Amino acid sequence: MPRYYFDIDDIEKRPDDEGEELEGLNAARIHAVTLSGELLKNFPDRFWSVGQWNVSCRDETGLILFVLHFFAQEAPAMGIPRGQAHERP
Repeated sequence: MPRYYFDIDDIEKRPDDEGEELEGLNAARIHAVTLSGELLKNFPDRFWSVGQWNVSCRDETGLILFVLHFFAQEAPAMGIPRGQAHERP
């Protein structure tokens, strides 16, 4: 089975050095979405303070196959400076 690597880029770049053996590209897509959901669930304050995360999937040769982008933006009417969105009243 091919090995896929899921790199996370939020405040810092965190490359996946181990990867996951998965059946194919569709399984890698599902894994990326599941991983992203777990990250958002477990670290919501980090996401809101950064406002953007990327999860990229690469193959064994280092070729990036796809990237998931997560972006949050407060409406200007909220009057909340970026990085303080998680500190809502």
